[in-house]
Amino acid sequence: MSSADDALVLPIDGRHRRRVENSEAAVRAMIELFEETGSLPTVAEVAGRAGISPRSVFRYFEDVDALTRAAIDKRFREAAAYGILLSIPDDLDDRIDLLAKTRADMFAFIGPTTQLVRSRLAENPILAETAARSRSLMRRQLGLVFAKELAELGDRADVILDLLDILFSLDSWTQLLDHQGHSVDEARGILTLGARALLVR
Repeated sequence: MSSADDALVLPIDGRHRRRVENSEAAVRAMIELFEETGSLPTVAEVAGRAGISPRSVFRYFEDVDALTRAAIDKRFREAAAYGILLSIPDDLDDRIDLLAKTRADMFAFIGPTTQLVRSRLAENPILAETAARSRSLMRRQLGLVFAKELAELGDRADVILDLLDILFSLDSWTQLLDHQGHSVDEARGILTLGARALLVR
């Protein structure tokens, strides 16, 4: 048996296991608290929710910023799973429908976290960095999903991609549901209609 195989069967050190479990509990507690309250919790609040001491939090994370980054990154990684397209259909209508569904699922999951992130962008560069990375990834996905249609648009491709980026953004989704009173199904239909209007020549 190779050393790599050995590593798979060797018992995990108890101290290491506790460290992993406690750091994960702190991250999860922070996520739960800022989604419940709409604000970043204190270390004492995180520790209380996680069932560890405030002193322990700083054994696992260098400072509050490191804990914040870990929590936000974890939440956005979880949300990204909702937006992953395992395959891209050939038919344009199928692609539009699939993208509208995955974005709706992702926004439903990440909405509260994103609202907090956006409310604190000016004061927290960690959150600003995460928001920018998320926007960039979602735009790149649009470029991949609609690569064929965009290539056919020539000089208009960048403008159409900008419009698609706005259409499939969380801001648009929030506007449709919270401010215009549409249901989830209605909002998905509007995204589909808008995308077709932009892409079908």
